Amino acid sequence: MIAVSPNIAAIATMVNKKKSDNVVMIGVNPLEENKISGVKKVMVEGDFNSILGGNRIVMGRPLAKKLNLKIGDTFQVSFPDASTRNLLVSGIFEYGIKPVDESKTFVSIDTAQRFLGKGDVLTSIEIKLKDQSQAEAVANELKSLGYNAKSWQQSFSDIVRNLAFERTRNDIILLLLLIIATFGIASIMNVLVQEKTVEIGMLMAMGATPGNIRRLFMLESGLLGLLGAILGCILGLVVSLQLQKIQITGSVGQTYNLPILINPLNFFILAFIAVVLSIAAGTYPAYKASQLDPVIAIKG
Repeated sequence: MIAVSPNIAAIATMVNKKKSDNVVMIGVNPLEENKISGVKKVMVEGDFNSILGGNRIVMGRPLAKKLNLKIGDTFQVSFPDASTRNLLVSGIFEYGIKPVDESKTFVSIDTAQRFLGKGDVLTSIEIKLKDQSQAEAVANELKSLGYNAKSWQQSFSDIVRNLAFERTRNDIILLLLLIIATFGIASIMNVLVQEKTVEIGMLMAMGATPGNIRRLFMLESGLLGLLGAILGCILGLVVSLQLQKIQITGSVGQTYNLPILINPLNFFILAFIAVVLSIAAGTYPAYKASQLDPVIAIKG
């Protein structure tokens, strides 16, 4: 587990002179929240920890421009059934995601609780795991204890469905590529047999049996497949490691690395399949080479 961040979220109306806007005001512990959403990395002005000073707020740059606010400005925040308060702008961030930067703000948990006037309460607790693939298991365990828990897969179900669709499509594409590669290797081996007809005849004249010729060409076909599989696995690993660095940002700024699972077993399985198909592709050319008449082959 990397971090546990309790928070309390509320809708608030921010008013500065004649300008106003409704935003999501989230009360957080800045030290823990930073481990979840990485706010400090996107701070462009001020200090995220400053919200601990009380009645201070950190907001997105587009929102600050929209309300004509800057560091050190004080404005009013209110909402029905909540107490009206004056807050000081102590920090400005920019995720680069317009909906988040325009609608999300941070205050301390104490400030949010006093704004709502509901006492010592929280609306949610966010948990960040070292192994994101364990999110479902942890959520189910918390549910068994009576908590309303959701994994990131449930929170971003559309992304999960898209990933499942992409995986199916990629599997189909991979199968087609393997079939194309198999025909390619078969074509190469056929051309090789034609080009090496004289050499094959000489080998058979020197005592090589049809079985030796078959094994020779099937071995070469298998080596071609193995070489292609190794290069493909290396390329796939490099691409996967790069994709793991891509981050998904939630509706209130939580960031998650794109869940790319690198399973070494998949590399071995795909490499094995590639070699088997390569050997199968070379079977007919190898048989064709083993059936050549040595005399006719030597004459070319």
